[in-house]
Amino acid sequence: MQPSDLIGLDFDLMGVLSLPGMKRFAQGVPEFDPVDVEPDLLAIARRGWEDRLRSEYVGVMVMRRFHGLLVDLNAPMDLQEVALVMTLQEQQH
Repeated sequence: MQPSDLIGLDFDLMGVLSLPGMKRFAQGVPEFDPVDVEPDLLAIARRGWEDRLRSEYVGVMVMRRFHGLLVDLNAPMDLQEVALVMTLQEQQH
């Protein structure tokens, strides 16, 4: 596995931890070695994870658009609230 094959997450670069009171939520990055897996199996697993991630992202975007349409149509507030709850549920998983 090459370093360019790895996915990096740089949460510390978002600036959230510089906000007042946020340093108490900072945690160290766990260190672990990648599991030795055959390249073809790793490619299948990566592709499956990427497909699931893409699906979740699309679900959130669909729900956000649905809520936006309800707002544009001046739908009753209870329907707009349901759309917001559904959007929140999509974002949480």
